[in-house]
Amino acid sequence: MGVDALQYDFVSAVNTQAHLATVYWLQGFIARSATSDAHALESARQLGQPFVVASALYFSLVRKALCRDYAAMAPKARELQALSEENGFPSFGPFSKFFVGCALVAERRSIEDGLSLMREGLEAQRYAGPNVNRAVLLATLADSLNQVGEIEAGLVTVQRGFDIAEVGEVRYMHAELLRLQGELSRAQGPAGAAAAMSLFRDAIDVACLQGSRSLQLRACVSLGRLWLAENRREEALALLRPIYGSFADGFNTLDLREAKALVDDLARIDVRAP
Repeated sequence: MGVDALQYDFVSAVNTQAHLATVYWLQGFIARSATSDAHALESARQLGQPFVVASALYFSLVRKALCRDYAAMAPKARELQALSEENGFPSFGPFSKFFVGCALVAERRSIEDGLSLMREGLEAQRYAGPNVNRAVLLATLADSLNQVGEIEAGLVTVQRGFDIAEVGEVRYMHAELLRLQGELSRAQGPAGAAAAMSLFRDAIDVACLQGSRSLQLRACVSLGRLWLAENRREEALALLRPIYGSFADGFNTLDLREAKALVDDLARIDVRAP
């Protein structure tokens, strides 16, 4: 086997590890996902080709977006930005801008600037060719908009995510988009509660059908919070305990921390209930 063939195999192995990191996370294997992500980036750095390193950084940032680990994006996003500028990688430049903006919003350092960077990155990415992860970016933007109270803009962004997923037949984010639509609907006030409940249920069903335990857990937390507000604590606890109990690791991540906090709150309330 020649040097070029060996190098091609090495690059393929890096890309496979990077893709597996996303698949493992969706399936709920959090530690395995983190290991694959770290191996992909380490292997890319060993190869020493800037484009391969940029690709591994990009996939690592997509995984962080899926995990909602927004504040931790900044170092890798800036590294991707520097690599893109130094080597003239037009396909990665918009993504680096988006992720830098996302980190700014999460850190509450410069919300308007951050949102502007996210929107500019998304707009520029439209002209860089097809991308199966665009729905992830739109979901990330919608989540960021919800966090800062821009509800209508968030709903518009979610709809864009649905449209892109439908056109590209990339539906692995469908459950998360449904959940975000529910969160944004609920944020509109009491009138949105019924719509939110239906959307959360749909999100759970879709995630379950797709075998996406991570997104199923996230949707269950959203519905559980809504039921807690409606004093339906027993239903919420029955919903959350099985899916939370199915995870063997990842308990330091945001999703598992939120789920545990809600389960603990519901359990304490249940004990105090007459």
